[in-house]
Amino acid sequence: MRAFCHILTCILLAWCAVVPAAVAGDLDDLASAKSLTDAEKHKIRSTVEAEVKQLGSSDVGEVTKARKALSDWSGGIATPVFRGEFSKAACSQLADLVLRAEPIQAVNAIEVLRVIQTYEALQQLAKLANAGNMTNDGVRLAAARALHAAIDAGTDMNSAQADGLVRAITEATKREREWGCSYSQLTALSAIARRNGMDAKVVAAARASQVAGLGAIAAKVGAGNDTQLMKSASRVLAAMIDELATMPAASRAALAPSLEPVLQSLITVGKAPPAGIASDLATAYADTAGDAEMLAELLKPKGRPTGKPPARPAPKKPTS
Repeated sequence: MRAFCHILTCILLAWCAVVPAAVAGDLDDLASAKSLTDAEKHKIRSTVEAEVKQLGSSDVGEVTKARKALSDWSGGIATPVFRGEFSKAACSQLADLVLRAEPIQAVNAIEVLRVIQTYEALQQLAKLANAGNMTNDGVRLAAARALHAAIDAGTDMNSAQADGLVRAITEATKREREWGCSYSQLTALSAIARRNGMDAKVVAAARASQVAGLGAIAAKVGAGNDTQLMKSASRVLAAMIDELATMPAASRAALAPSLEPVLQSLITVGKAPPAGIASDLATAYADTAGDAEMLAELLKPKGRPTGKPPARPAPKKPTS
């Protein structure tokens, strides 16, 4: 845990480093282009290659300047043509850097992947958010958060692509043991389910994967393992209360058969916290049990919880 906190502190120092104001560069000039010549495509590739190399520098100031050069174009109106060409040039290089770099360089590279907003960028973030590929908790947390943020921002993808992303995130949830990563993975699934234009099958798959992820948490915690994951469960359930309250009755009914047994498992483990745990974890256990009970009420045919829900503080997102 101490090492994890150190990584996050380094990340904050890197992002807050004072650097000279960025000068509009080649990428800024090309970002609004509706078409690109071969020469302009070459300029994007060569600029990306040079800046990604600089992103791997041991000098924090140089790393920050490289990140700005690779991402400042996203503050304006970047065309799909530019994003697509930049994505082809940058995504695999950035992901490779993340896998071999130190945490500061890795997290800055992830920030660039976040702003690209193409399906290829989402694929790379999903890979980096999987403990099977990235064992460093701090870097994996940055990737999971970036993945959720990019999906929420409306990154373009069709239903077939979304289905592939659901499967990738689902695989990550099975391996996850760090609660902040788990929270971002499960909420990323929810973000896919809420997107407009998704096929009903994709929405159902995203919801089913979120439920399966909660079930995995209940099983792990019930077996006495990874109790910190209850912090993820409590926050995900709190968000699900609002989502299910406005969900069409038919959709709630379709979700009920898989969600109800998971809720019962979470109620059971939530009401049996280990002795001597820290107060924040004890709160997560209590909130999980309470919210699971409220969701169980929402799943009943009347579609509304009985009585007035107990007051509780708003769920806290993982902090850096």
